[in-house]
Amino acid sequence: MDELLTILLGATPIGEVRVAIPVALAVFHFTPIKAYLLGVFGNILPILPVLLFLNYLSEWLMHRFYYFNKFFTWFFQYTRERHQQHFEKYGHEHPEAERHRGWGLWGPVALWIFVAVPIPFTGVWSGCIAAFVFGIPQKRAFLAIAAGAAVAGLITLTVSLGVIGGIKLL
Repeated sequence: MDELLTILLGATPIGEVRVAIPVALAVFHFTPIKAYLLGVFGNILPILPVLLFLNYLSEWLMHRFYYFNKFFTWFFQYTRERHQQHFEKYGHEHPEAERHRGWGLWGPVALWIFVAVPIPFTGVWSGCIAAFVFGIPQKRAFLAIAAGAAVAGLITLTVSLGVIGGIKLL
């Protein structure tokens, strides 16, 4: 039961690994490796459904409601124009840069860094929204976000072990 709670804490939009790992260590007294694996697994679970849902929802809203279509068209255009200098600066190194709206290789790298920093509002859920808004292909977005979650889990585990102290690694 404690394992399931750790996975669910890892999957929550606010807590993610920042809550799952410390709770697994301090409350459930899991080993660090078990806490890390369960917390990161729970954190990775919602990535693909959220990416697919955002795409489906926006398409459905845009086709059904005029004002949603107008809003999404404006929002995507505004966001991409606002960040065009980044597209131009970093996007042309990769041969597929034009196909991926200028992000090329740097979009997934930026997404990975964004998710890997374990501070509020930079986790998996926010990474999915950023990937959707900037048009990063879902396969690349999934890999970048999952890798970011793994790094965020390692950082959280390291900090948690330092704060809690006295916990053996295995």
